[in-house]
Amino acid sequence: MVVAWVVFATLAIFTARYMKDSWGKLFGLKAWFQVHRALTVSCLICTLVGFVLVFVHVEGWSEADVAHSVLGLIITVLVCVQPIMALMRPGPAAEK
Repeated sequence: MVVAWVVFATLAIFTARYMKDSWGKLFGLKAWFQVHRALTVSCLICTLVGFVLVFVHVEGWSEADVAHSVLGLIITVLVCVQPIMALMRPGPAAEK
């Protein structure tokens, strides 16, 4: 999960914020968007793998650190919801 959030999420945010105007196109879409999407999906996959590994390692729900467990579950759910919200977002040519 550390790799997911320190590397992939940070680079995805950085790419979306600072690279929009400096990169060309890749496969018909803006290159920054392709990179942003790949990094976001990588973050999702690493987070889900990390969540499953921790859940298996502690053999279920951890009672030792309830706050960390609850926060981890909430973040995992939100990470899964984010790509769904991105798919429902209108395209750049849509009226505002």
